[in-house]
Amino acid sequence: MEDRKVGRVIRASRVRLRMRQVDVEPIAQIDQTTMSLVEAGAISGLTVGVVRAAANAVGVTLDFEPRLRRGGDVARLLDAGHAQLVEAV
Repeated sequence: MEDRKVGRVIRASRVRLRMRQVDVEPIAQIDQTTMSLVEAGAISGLTVGVVRAAANAVGVTLDFEPRLRRGGDVARLLDAGHAQLVEAV
């Protein structure tokens, strides 16, 4: 996930809806300062719930997809644990 891109998309959607940051407050239940951080892409210190609330308030859906940094298949990683359990039985 690119933090700055997330912020830019959320801001663009809010502007398209002709909403001010303060208009998002009652919908997302976050303050204007937090919305400003989200739109700036400064989301590393925020919870996923806060960022999703900000996005949802302006009609943006955030899908988080786990990926392995060193490559590899997430499904295979999850299946490996299951395979070990089955072998133990």
